[in-house]
Amino acid sequence: MPPASALAGNNVLKDVMIWGGGIGCLVGIVNERFVQNSIYSLVPKLLESTAMLDVQNVALGGNHAAIVTKQGEVYCWGQGKCGRLGQRIDMDISSPKIVDSLSDIRVKNVACGEYHTCALTDSGEVYAWGNDVSCSDLVDEGRIRSQWLTHKLSLPVEGISISSVACGEWHTAIVSSCGRLFTYGDGTFGVLGHGNYHSFSSPKEVESLKGLCVRSVACGTWHTAAIIEVSTERFKYNTSTGKLFTWGDADEGRLGHADNVNKLVPTCVSQLVDYDFVQVSCGRMMTLALTNMGKVFAMGSAKYGQLGNPHVKDRAVVVEGMLKQEYVKMISCGSYHVAVLTSSGSVYTWGKGENGELGLGDTENRYTPCFVEALRDRQVDTITCGPSFTVAICLHKPISISDQSSCNGCRLPFGFTRKKHNCYNCGLLFCRSCSSKKVMNASLAPVKSKAFRVCDSCFNKKQGSSERSAMDSSKSQNYNNQQIQRHHQNMTGDVTEDRGETNVTNGPLLSPSQTCYRKNMPSGRKVWKIQQESQQDLEDSSSKFGSVIQCGQGQVPYSAQFRINCTENSVVHETDTTKSDKLLMEEVQRLRAEVMTPLSGTNCF
Repeated sequence: MPPASALAGNNVLKDVMIWGGGIGCLVGIVNERFVQNSIYSLVPKLLESTAMLDVQNVALGGNHAAIVTKQGEVYCWGQGKCGRLGQRIDMDISSPKIVDSLSDIRVKNVACGEYHTCALTDSGEVYAWGNDVSCSDLVDEGRIRSQWLTHKLSLPVEGISISSVACGEWHTAIVSSCGRLFTYGDGTFGVLGHGNYHSFSSPKEVESLKGLCVRSVACGTWHTAAIIEVSTERFKYNTSTGKLFTWGDADEGRLGHADNVNKLVPTCVSQLVDYDFVQVSCGRMMTLALTNMGKVFAMGSAKYGQLGNPHVKDRAVVVEGMLKQEYVKMISCGSYHVAVLTSSGSVYTWGKGENGELGLGDTENRYTPCFVEALRDRQVDTITCGPSFTVAICLHKPISISDQSSCNGCRLPFGFTRKKHNCYNCGLLFCRSCSSKKVMNASLAPVKSKAFRVCDSCFNKKQGSSERSAMDSSKSQNYNNQQIQRHHQNMTGDVTEDRGETNVTNGPLLSPSQTCYRKNMPSGRKVWKIQQESQQDLEDSSSKFGSVIQCGQGQVPYSAQFRINCTENSVVHETDTTKSDKLLMEEVQRLRAEVMTPLSGTNCF
């Protein structure tokens, strides 16, 4: 019977912490997306788009990710090329989206390759989608069509239940409940273990392991590793221990064999035959294995320090340093970095840190295990490495007494003058000064359409989301305003200001009388704007009603074509105008009277 702590952990909501380069957009962690050649975070950061999904398992590919919820649902996001997201269309998705075709199937685990994804169900079946065969000679028209649809893998033997599945970039390995191993995909370097370099479009059993029990399997880019039970006789008792077998590309010593020769079939790593292994993980150029005593062995390239020992190369070595006094219970490899989880809940990382995948706050490489300080107060359940990023699934952090006795913003203690206020978005306690702002549609608000108090951090996130959503509409509005202004300038003429004088170039709708008093107008944008609007409206009204507008005292000499008699009062002759037209004309006359008052008694020239 599992311990009480394990049973309790299954009922606790879990958080997904992620760091490194790959998944995630830095704008408020609202729309997570894949960022090529960019750093998402140098330290573990909450993946907020999964906060309401109760994540149990996560798998990371090169440009996409998949998660399984406690309800057995599968969500994918990232780049949609080749149908690897299970959405039937070639479209990138910035946040987790459910795979609808598996809605009636309860899934317990997922695995991601470069362009394909596999899901293992509670009933022991495997469903796959995307391009799981990269070889051009295996791809036909029917397979191209089927990659966009989730389909159940057919094994050569009926009635076999599957216990685990692993994906490399271009090949897949499947272990049955009875310990039989099946592989398929690209057979380059003999990575499938069938004794040749052939590729297979459907699962094929590894013949050399028949009669043996495979505990677990891991896939690298061009090599594969497995833990296989081997019976040994010790102290007159027959016991089964897990031995490490590797095959495929042997470059840089990643297989752990002394001869560094490619292996076409699974071959036991002889120098580690005395150890009992329980888990294995593969990177791009390395293999990592965990013993039943909590010790970690590494083999392969030491270029970025991923072996955890700067003095060893091209051979298997035990990783010590800060792990010497620790009991490791889980391991995971990225392309060139490693993360391990100890029995005390501590997370250690080492290897390449260029994209922040080590979670140590910088981009430096580490050649020995380093403690991830940012996860000290977190209860980590599982860890998973992607090519250049890392994920930790943690039990949701409860609110402690200390969290309720001081403000989560300024950290000052609550008292008689500093009252407690809940943020309606994150639920934490803040003082009045740290939660004085309000937003609508807060996560915990009883009425989404009403504004409720939130902390400054949540306010900034909400505002950032609102600004991004309104960006397209604002761009469209600005464009329309520019078009209107450009049209208005064409209609009224070009206006320039120089040394306090306003120079007006007549447009096609300017009358000589309008030009007259504009030249004598004081330089001021407000008066100019009022006069411009009033004269434009007046011209439009005149042309509409066929009336003549007269202004000023006396007559202004013009050419015969433009001669207009000016009188003291402006008169507009109306013909069948509506009530709204009358109001408009009255307003225009009032504005004209205000503008023309300073000009009375003066001539235009």
